[in-house]
Amino acid sequence: MNMNTSEQKSIVQYSIIVIIFICFIIAFIYQNIEYMQRKMHYDAMVKKYHTIIEEYERAKYQLNKALSMEQIEIFAKAHDLVPMAKESLIILKDKKGTH
Repeated sequence: MNMNTSEQKSIVQYSIIVIIFICFIIAFIYQNIEYMQRKMHYDAMVKKYHTIIEEYERAKYQLNKALSMEQIEIFAKAHDLVPMAKESLIILKDKKGTH
């Protein structure tokens, strides 16, 4: 089977076109893999962000609940504390005699 020069050139040209096409396909697949990995990483970071925000809101709620007057009164009663009266207030004077 003898090929003339033009047939050999055609085969080389088609081979180059096929190789370039395969390279584009490989680059496209690699790009899609990279994109999906980055998207998965981004989604994980967004999920972690929302988890942190939820934990923050929960902690803020618990803090506000603990600081409410009702909770303070419950704590005071549980520890036998009484409201401060005028008689329990002691005023200290410094050496100059000022308050």
